[in-house]
Amino acid sequence: MRYFSAALVIGTFISSTRLLSAEQSHHAPTLAVHESQFGIELRGKQRYSVSTITIQLFSRKKLQTDCVMECFFVKKSLSGDLPQIDDTVLFPVTAARATYEVTSNPIKLPPPPKAVKTKSSTKSSKKSPPNPPKFTEADYPREGYIVRLLADGVVVRSQASSHPLDRMIKDSSQILNRAAAAKTARHPDLETLLKK
Repeated sequence: MRYFSAALVIGTFISSTRLLSAEQSHHAPTLAVHESQFGIELRGKQRYSVSTITIQLFSRKKLQTDCVMECFFVKKSLSGDLPQIDDTVLFPVTAARATYEVTSNPIKLPPPPKAVKTKSSTKSSKKSPPNPPKFTEADYPREGYIVRLLADGVVVRSQASSHPLDRMIKDSSQILNRAAAAKTARHPDLETLLKK
């Protein structure tokens, strides 16, 4: 009888937790994310990989819960391994309608590849222009982004830039949780993120 009661209590708790999560998700704000800047930035002679995402949030009602936006910038890893989170940005969400711009920490890139010179076939012919430089995988280290919206600690909305990262949200949520709780996670001033 004790085992039956314990199982009933546990089952009721799980069911109520799922119901609460479903209710929160149903009433959660709409989330739209897109990459507004992606590429290589030159600072002096040093190149960096940069990425900026624009997040649009819309809610029909005033937010009455403790909402937090989690932004994870992900870089490629070795073949077969899970992508790595190289930057995490967290900020509170208070407005029912707002647009945020979040920029990742830049990734330092190797020196730029040099153009390949080609030899002309005859002496009389003009020199052909050099072939464009050949970029390598190291020039494109970014895998994409993951964005999660939490209400009272529960994920109610999420979006990723690709299907593999979308699977990472579902199958590897503990990795995201650890990154959000890490000391390296950034907490910028909300005013610097709001797009006016």
